Amino acid sequence: MNLKLIIAAMKSIGFNTGKNAIWYAVRRDIHNRKTHFPHKRTPMSSQRYMIDASFNLAGANIVFNDAQVRINFLADDLVQISWSPGKPPIPYTITRREWEPITIETVQKNDTILLSSKVLGLAVSGDGAISFLNSSGDILRKDSSPQNKGSGWKLSTRLRNDEHLYGLGERAESFNLVGKAYRGWNTDPGGSYSTGDDPLYICTPVLLALASTGSYLVYFENTFPAAFDLSSNSSIEFSDGALQYYFIIGSPKQLYERYTELTGRPAFPPRWVFGYHQSRWGYHTSEAIRNIVAKFTAYQLPISAIHLDIDYMNGYRVFTVDKDRFPDLPQLSHELIEQDIRLVTIIDPGVKMDQNFQLYQDGIKQNFFCKTQNDKVLHGLVWPGWAAYPDFTNPEARQWWGNQYRFYLNAGISGFWHDMNEPVSFCAWGENTLPVSTQHNLDGQLGSHPEAHNLYGLLMNKAAFEGLQAINPGKRNWLISRSGWAGLQHYAWNWTGDVASTWEALRQTLITLIGLSLSGHFFSGSDIGGFSGNPSAELYLRWFQLSTFIPFYRTHSAIGTEAREPWSYGEPYTSFIRKFLNLRYQLIPYFYTLAWQSHHEGLPIIRPLFWNFPERSELWDIGDQFTLGDDLLIAPVLEPGCNSRRVVLPPGDWYDLWDDVRYLGPATLQIDIATDRIPIWVRAGSIIPREINKDLLELHIYPTTGYDACGKIFSDAGDGYERWRVDEYRCSLSGDTLTINRLTSGDYPHPYQEVCCVLHGQPVPLRWDGDEQMPLRYASGSVL
Repeated sequence: MNLKLIIAAMKSIGFNTGKNAIWYAVRRDIHNRKTHFPHKRTPMSSQRYMIDASFNLAGANIVFNDAQVRINFLADDLVQISWSPGKPPIPYTITRREWEPITIETVQKNDTILLSSKVLGLAVSGDGAISFLNSSGDILRKDSSPQNKGSGWKLSTRLRNDEHLYGLGERAESFNLVGKAYRGWNTDPGGSYSTGDDPLYICTPVLLALASTGSYLVYFENTFPAAFDLSSNSSIEFSDGALQYYFIIGSPKQLYERYTELTGRPAFPPRWVFGYHQSRWGYHTSEAIRNIVAKFTAYQLPISAIHLDIDYMNGYRVFTVDKDRFPDLPQLSHELIEQDIRLVTIIDPGVKMDQNFQLYQDGIKQNFFCKTQNDKVLHGLVWPGWAAYPDFTNPEARQWWGNQYRFYLNAGISGFWHDMNEPVSFCAWGENTLPVSTQHNLDGQLGSHPEAHNLYGLLMNKAAFEGLQAINPGKRNWLISRSGWAGLQHYAWNWTGDVASTWEALRQTLITLIGLSLSGHFFSGSDIGGFSGNPSAELYLRWFQLSTFIPFYRTHSAIGTEAREPWSYGEPYTSFIRKFLNLRYQLIPYFYTLAWQSHHEGLPIIRPLFWNFPERSELWDIGDQFTLGDDLLIAPVLEPGCNSRRVVLPPGDWYDLWDDVRYLGPATLQIDIATDRIPIWVRAGSIIPREINKDLLELHIYPTTGYDACGKIFSDAGDGYERWRVDEYRCSLSGDTLTINRLTSGDYPHPYQEVCCVLHGQPVPLRWDGDEQMPLRYASGSVL
């Protein structure tokens, strides 16, 4: 027990809550000491050997003297490995259960079994070690025979000499995860975090591997606490449950197409979410919201959403509104929607313990809250004080919770911000979550908190998503969540939580965001300027410039911090920020098209430089640049007082966005930096749509040396599931004239009154191939 930590905790959450946090910690420790988990399994043999094997068209079941493994090819490039004994996972994260039948080849020679599809081979040795091979016979990964660790498993793997690993959800570490150890236990680090803090809010057990022999992805479907040691002799250890994992082979694009086919494609969001969001813990009243919106108008700064933190609630009771502070929430929502601005409300899972609170009464009566080991309702400590926690592993509780969102929809709320869902209980010492003895329904299978903890945020989002679909099936949901697990992308976006307001945190944030993307969480963002401090004007500006090219685009900060609206730093910063805000809104058609592709194909929005060039090892360690889709390369400024930075260009031709100078990659450049811009390149061969206003779309054509270029634009009403269209533009040189052709699918009417083509690079005559007339012009110098 650390007295300094207790004092610090009491200061951060208030004296009365601090006293209760001490009491909670004492009660939790008592509960945990009384916890009796099932007896450990009989220790496995020190020498494993194969005693039987049976085969089917797509796999095998192999029996050893002390364990057995089931190998099942779901597709030519995807195989499921399941070791038992151990409790099998409840398939909360698996959205595709049925796969087209495939046939593999099986060869058994002595004590080795070889199972092969068209692209992937598995060699299972007599002691249970498994080698994964590509079609050329190269070993991509070799798992030693897994070992029993109490009631859990430990799987060891010898990494390839040049192997790089990425993913594992949200990590505040280096881009390449090799060489460090990590915990698999969703955690609120409390207040703020920076580089080296582990674990954080989303500990998704997904690893992307790159090496000279090829790339693969592995997903471990085990929700119990995990330990990942990614040294050269790496190991992954789960405290309980069966060892079940999925191995996928292919290029990065193929890996994530298949992974999201397995765990769920990202939900397609409404269009407005790609605009700018403003938030602060401290917008206390309706009048404060109106004043903020009026200032955005006065400063000519576009905005699409205002987020309401916990102050809008009545005593922090979830699904309520403080009528003194927000007496007219439906009217406020209506006023903002008239200005094309949406309200988003925060929702925490803790339900205030209050016998006069109907939601609490209902949860008690219907047995929907988590329980102690002696079958009493468990109470933890969060913002409303003592609170009960919905058991989202109970399908009836999920349906009950999802129905509650009708209250907010009726008030005109457009989006929902899920917080504190690791889950959190304030605690004076130890981990700030529920006792390990907490009991959960687990869809009727019953179990304790170690199995359910990592699922809590995921299933809260599942409950909300499905509830909103049932209430309003014609609209698309938008949820953003602090915590989650594999499959979260199917229901919600996420953000990086309470990051510190420092340059170090800014540098870490970009690495963390790319890592989240490589963990399947494609729609992420961070609090611009950090959450828990007061960034300088320069730091806020550089964070804002980076975030302009990240899916979730929000400023947010802790209570008590200095004002952080985009005009707060005065000139020239307000003008610099306005420049990037306008660029973001021009690029919304590009973002929206990427989101449509992600929804259908399972591809990330932000991508590492190696995405299209996994064979180029010089790109594997670059975590301070990224591409937005394939066509925009972003090199943000991450250091104070920076007047130049190193930029790496992948293969191909790249146009400087600001002056149209074309560079041939691969190349390493030293680029001069100005305060009002960051290095941005456009891939030669692309067509970038830019919405100048609701009536005018510009198609910016960046041709290759041979003057070819192409691009797609997805359009619809911005919400719902009805009419849509895709316009595919292609340019080709015919003689000395560049011809522009458009191919359209879908029946949604074209949303713009005018489309103008803007040619970059060397001018040549332009011609539109079609009956329609299209204005044409040539870019010169700066395009902003």
